[in-house]
Amino acid sequence: FTIFKFYNSLKNGPSNLHELVTDLNAKKRKRRTSFTPQALEKLNDAFELNTHPSGVDMSTLAQQLNYDREVIRV
Repeated sequence: FTIFKFYNSLKNGPSNLHELVTDLNAKKRKRRTSFTPQALEKLNDAFELNTHPSGVDMSTLAQQLNYDREVIRV
């Protein structure tokens, strides 16, 4: 991390408290998903059949379980 990069991060960073709080809030992580027992069973069954599902398989599973595809991927 060079002095130049450090200077630029200060120069381009938030200029006041409101901006800082807004920046921090934007970086918050999404809450952890709680799966129903039925969804967990279906996910475990799918994983036993295929530990590396395709994007199409993950999308189909997400649609069947009514979860975001990204939740299923993770």
